[in-house]
Amino acid sequence: MTTRLRLAGRFALALGVTGSVVGLSIGPAGASVSSLSVNPGTSITTNTTVSVSASSGKTGVVATGSRTLTLAIAGPDGSKYSWPSKSVPNTQDGSISGSFSTASPPWTSAGAAAANGQYTLTATDGSSTSKTANVTLAVPPSDVTGFNGSASGSVATFTWAANTDNVPDFAGYLISDGTNAVKVTPNSGACDANSCGVSVDYGSAARGQTYSFSIVALRLKGPGSTGTVPSANPATTSVNFPAPPSPAPSTGGSGGSTGGGSTGGTSGGTGGGTTGGGTTTGSGGGGQTSGGTSTGSGGTTTAGGARGPVVTGKNPGADLGRFLPTVSAGAAPSLPSVITEIKPIPQGTYKPTLAYPDQTLTSSSTKKVDGGGIQAVGTDIVKVLNLRTLWTSLAAAALMLLVAAHLRAWLDGIDTTD
Repeated sequence: MTTRLRLAGRFALALGVTGSVVGLSIGPAGASVSSLSVNPGTSITTNTTVSVSASSGKTGVVATGSRTLTLAIAGPDGSKYSWPSKSVPNTQDGSISGSFSTASPPWTSAGAAAANGQYTLTATDGSSTSKTANVTLAVPPSDVTGFNGSASGSVATFTWAANTDNVPDFAGYLISDGTNAVKVTPNSGACDANSCGVSVDYGSAARGQTYSFSIVALRLKGPGSTGTVPSANPATTSVNFPAPPSPAPSTGGSGGSTGGGSTGGTSGGTGGGTTGGGTTTGSGGGGQTSGGTSTGSGGTTTAGGARGPVVTGKNPGADLGRFLPTVSAGAAPSLPSVITEIKPIPQGTYKPTLAYPDQTLTSSSTKKVDGGGIQAVGTDIVKVLNLRTLWTSLAAAALMLLVAAHLRAWLDGIDTTD
């Protein structure tokens, strides 16, 4: 009985040890992602290269097989990207790393920058364990260049070079005088491919003043966000508004205690009035007074002319269209709904392609016969010899010659000595 118990104990001990060793060799790995770091930090405010690295420790026991380390990033605009994974034996420590440029990350089209917002980095070791880290991009757009301004009356006209950043979240421009700001949105029509322009009316209070203006470009803080990130260095310019023209001298009568402001207030929208010793002027833009304290009711401008800036024009090319007449072109002719295709004629056929009958061309020709010229000359000679007039003339000439010969002989025989 004792011997049997001893054998049973030894067998049970050996079985337990073997089971423990087998369990350790095929059990799940105890490795996990121990760290995930981002350089230069989790808040990026300028275009740079962001480096990411993660590490995973070994299992701590003798184990077979390997594990796969992965590193991925997900953007606020739905973009996703994964760096190449890495296989590491379970008996060794492992690490994985990746990097991207905020100006041209690998998950955008060529030359496009990463959108601003929060990005999530995830590192895993092939098991259910993972580690995450958040990185926020708040990169400003490039600085505005070529900013200039001029004024006509109370209207300031600004021009500048168009921003060339290839970003998905460009939010336009902001022009400020330190008190009031005017935002120029990307779809306002103020910019073309190379330049931008806008005209802003700053009201009568700006007349005769010199204002300093600044402009910045804007990017959204993230997709769907209303917040913006301005360019780092504002561009500035100064604008001198011309002084208003001097008022015309008054020709009002003398005396009167009801003149001036009170009358101007009641006739502000109709051209003002002149009463007693005070002179009032009214206009549809506010009925300003001279000699009184009230203003007309014809407009929104107050006595001091103070109001917020109002955009009155855009890019010079687009703004010019407001002053040009609209001319509509004539109606286009009706085109056939079905266009008949003329198929090419197969090689070896000569069927005409146009619907015209066959045309016969005729031409005249003269055929020359040998001896024709001589025959023509003989015919002409015969015609000449048959002329009666010719023969009559020859007979008369012969008769005259005969008479002349006899007359000469007779004259030679006359003696002239007597």
